[in-house]
Amino acid sequence: VDGIRQLTPGLSVSGNGDAAEAILTTDTISKEAAVRFTLGKSVVTIGGMAKGSGMIAPNMATMLAFITTDVLIKPSLLQKALTLANAHSFNRLTVDGDMSTNDMVLLLANGLAKNETFGESSEEFQLFCAALEYVLIKLAKMIARDGEGATKLVEIFVKGARTEAEAVKTAKSVANSNLVKTAIHGCDAIWGRIMAAVGYSGIDFNPDLVEIRFNDLPILN
Repeated sequence: VDGIRQLTPGLSVSGNGDAAEAILTTDTISKEAAVRFTLGKSVVTIGGMAKGSGMIAPNMATMLAFITTDVLIKPSLLQKALTLANAHSFNRLTVDGDMSTNDMVLLLANGLAKNETFGESSEEFQLFCAALEYVLIKLAKMIARDGEGATKLVEIFVKGARTEAEAVKTAKSVANSNLVKTAIHGCDAIWGRIMAAVGYSGIDFNPDLVEIRFNDLPILN
């Protein structure tokens, strides 16, 4: 505690900047994102920084993220919002399909915005969740773009799945396929590799109904 008191006056005037750089390992760039929006009658902020560029799978695996906000929110709602946002961002991220020994996403709220408190079913909570998810997805994409040896950032969209869980399972199977990665790296639209990855993902599907598009370009109809 005494050490923290001594360190506080020397905190960097750059805000996140110095800390975001200090946590890097094999990263080539710092990763920061923030949003400011109106919550009720108060202007609030969510900001964060992350590190990671390799061994990012299956759920985070070798990355760290530190998110802060001045929103006044109940701890239980803060945890729920983080769990939801993390599921749609860092837990859907893959670089090389490998993993290491540690990962963490930390969300801290100090309540300094002094906004009115809100409940789980409120519009304010939905807005907070959306803003938090936006920040986490921005950071997740930065990690993927800065992947060790990466030359492309690829986003996979699955439509028409029976459940969200099956859609995620399918997308991860395609994303982790080394053959799909080499095809994309070589700018070669070998759609059979994508179909094969969907096939061994474990979901039940009809290949005759599958359509594949690269951006708006139909590859398989």
